[in-house]
Amino acid sequence: IDRFTVGVIISSLTLYLAEEMHFSPAQRGGMMAAVLFPYAFLCYPIGRLSDRLGRAKLMIVGSALYGFNFALLGWVSAGTLPIVLVIAGILSAIMAAPTLALCSDLAPPSSRATVFGLFNALGSVGFLLGPIFGGVIIQYGANHGDPLSAFRTTFIAAGAVEILCAAFTIPLLLRLVRTRRTS
Repeated sequence: IDRFTVGVIISSLTLYLAEEMHFSPAQRGGMMAAVLFPYAFLCYPIGRLSDRLGRAKLMIVGSALYGFNFALLGWVSAGTLPIVLVIAGILSAIMAAPTLALCSDLAPPSSRATVFGLFNALGSVGFLLGPIFGGVIIQYGANHGDPLSAFRTTFIAAGAVEILCAAFTIPLLLRLVRTRRTS
């Protein structure tokens, strides 16, 4: 689901920035950097933090806040958008590092490569589905004369999927913590 939202960012957000916000290519690149730089630079320290605080707390809080933050994308002003995107990058790192650590916690040493391969394969499916999802909604909106609402619907729906994913995984993560399979 996390990578699904990244697929929405790289496709639908880029289109939104061009078509609705009228950002230049350089400005659109800057907005992508606003998400990717904090993500890239924070994954390692947040991974270390998940070793101390535990995976479950960071994954639940990060996912819920990221989903809410994601839903705001179509509603904020051009001046506020970079802040929302930086927060999205921070929250992405808060989700990603503990998720990878959880894969390591749960995989038997003899199967770690297989588990990480499957994890990445499923993530790639998410990358694929994000642009398709956004494209269908945005095209529907364009065909019915309301592209702005279509972009907003795309961002709200993708954010809601992330929040639902967090809510769905809470009992599973808590069970893993109780059984000491992860922190």
